[in-house]
Amino acid sequence: MSLFGSRTDDAARYGEIDLLIEPASPWGPYELVARRHAFVAWLYRLLGERRIDVVVAQPGPPHAHPPTVASARRQAVPLVLE
Repeated sequence: MSLFGSRTDDAARYGEIDLLIEPASPWGPYELVARRHAFVAWLYRLLGERRIDVVVAQPGPPHAHPPTVASARRQAVPLVLE
């Protein structure tokens, strides 16, 4: 999981939390929606209601991903979860 967007810039303030998730194996469409919603709900319980965007980049060749994923990857700062 990586952080991208305005929260990666120390000079920026009050931006939304943008997270990039890259699962090791592909998720089907229903699984993707269910996992993404469960994750965002968990974050709301943990952090309170904040503006959070979660981008899921399915495994596959880079040219198959939308431009949003390429942009997120360029800015991505990996998060270490313990």
